[in-house]
Amino acid sequence: MNNQVLIIGASRGLGLDLAKSFIQHGSAVIGVHSGASAPPSVEGMTWMECDLAESGGRRQTVESLDVIPSRIIFAAAFDPRSDHPASGERDGVTQSLLVNGAGGYDILRLLIEKSDSPLSIAVVGSEAIYTPDAGSAGYAAGKAALKVLTGALTDLCRTRGGAVFEVIFGALNSEQRREEFAAASVKYKVGIEELVSRTLARANPESRIRRFIEPSECARLVSCGFDLGDIANGASFRLDGGSGGAFR
Repeated sequence: MNNQVLIIGASRGLGLDLAKSFIQHGSAVIGVHSGASAPPSVEGMTWMECDLAESGGRRQTVESLDVIPSRIIFAAAFDPRSDHPASGERDGVTQSLLVNGAGGYDILRLLIEKSDSPLSIAVVGSEAIYTPDAGSAGYAAGKAALKVLTGALTDLCRTRGGAVFEVIFGALNSEQRREEFAAASVKYKVGIEELVSRTLARANPESRIRRFIEPSECARLVSCGFDLGDIANGASFRLDGGSGGAFR
């Protein structure tokens, strides 16, 4: 197994956090970004540009790789609530279906077909598919499409000895959330940990987790999936405390 990790959707959010974590633990990371803006400069990381909504771009990206990294993470996420399509001809829901769903499936299929050796692929799913509302429905639709299409990739991996598995995370710790809860802590005169615990408990009383999940913990779960090899094919790993999308 080579020491490279290919992360699709690595320029922000969880994808970027996963990239930094794998680099910290000795991996070389190839990050794929959409080109909507310049990616951040991260030591130990090289960048490739790919518009997942364009079939030609997906194929060109795969063809430009001389060797396919044995570990791949699909963490791309287009959210119509905050992102805007590169092409003005598409609405947000269509772009979500293309980037989060069909485009993700297609580029992973191309990578599997090109590779001379088995691949281990982690696909980042979303809690939103379980309890979509009017605001999250467009994003959830794309992620739901990806979940269905990932099933087809498991068949392709099975014939080649690799694995594709899904990972779903609950409420993640982030700089924005830390700032929001720090401000609320001052406003309501409640400790941050207590405020987070109350918020998550109110969102879902059945949840077994009363704190935000750290990106490093997400990376450890993905690494466990990688270490399992072909036995992880078709598996779904959830690190959400049973919240099932209750926290948004």
